[in-house]
Amino acid sequence: MSVKKKAIKKTKQSVKTASPAVSIEHREKAEREKTVAMWAGVIFFMVIIFSFWTISFKNSIRGAVKEESSTGAEFDKVITDFNGILEKTKNNFTELQETMDSGSIAAKESTAKDSEIQALESRLNEVEEKMKLEKFLDQLNDKLSGDKKIEEKR
Repeated sequence: MSVKKKAIKKTKQSVKTASPAVSIEHREKAEREKTVAMWAGVIFFMVIIFSFWTISFKNSIRGAVKEESSTGAEFDKVITDFNGILEKTKNNFTELQETMDSGSIAAKESTAKDSEIQALESRLNEVEEKMKLEKFLDQLNDKLSGDKKIEEKR
């Protein structure tokens, strides 16, 4: 038994002397495992966050495209109306010039033409006011579109 006791003492001593080296290696291994686990968790949650962000971004882009298409139709209508008013103004102006150019008009015709001229001038003033309103609305639309783009960039 004494041989066994000696062998046990030697193994205990060898374990005690090897124990600090094993514990350092064990600590390093545990630290590496902790670091790997930490990075795996960070990457996992970043993938989840990125996927949710991608889905919500895609949905917000679809909504913005739908809004732009509806405002584009309204803008086309405004342009069409503006072009129609401009054509009417040109026709009225041509009629006004023709009336002013004819110098040999009888007295009855001149009074009738004067009333027509006044009517045309009032219509011309109305059309000019509508044109000013259309220009203002166009500028306002451009500003609003610019503000939307700025907010989207934020």
